[in-house]
Amino acid sequence: MLLNLKTNKILKIEVKTRQTLYTTATSKNTENKRQFQVSDNEYKEMDLLICYWFDYNSYFIIPKSELEQNKTTKRLNIKKNKDGNFGTNEKYLNNWENLKNMLF
Repeated sequence: MLLNLKTNKILKIEVKTRQTLYTTATSKNTENKRQFQVSDNEYKEMDLLICYWFDYNSYFIIPKSELEQNKTTKRLNIKKNKDGNFGTNEKYLNNWENLKNMLF
């Protein structure tokens, strides 16, 4: 939790991590792809999601409102492209401004 000193609003952050395990690294279905999911309860309680992908030392900072949603889960699917970027999720990559904007 963090506190916005101007509004005294508490900012709740959910953090998720992923890394490649040997058993999944050999699968073409999961190669260079990861899914970060939050439960309904986590979603209700959070303001911001921070995803850390160990394999690429990459942080993705996502406002709650921008998560893909269905009935039971909210998620962010990330794929590293052959050219080395993360496609439409590149906008979240190390974008600490998303966090700063909620604090100030």
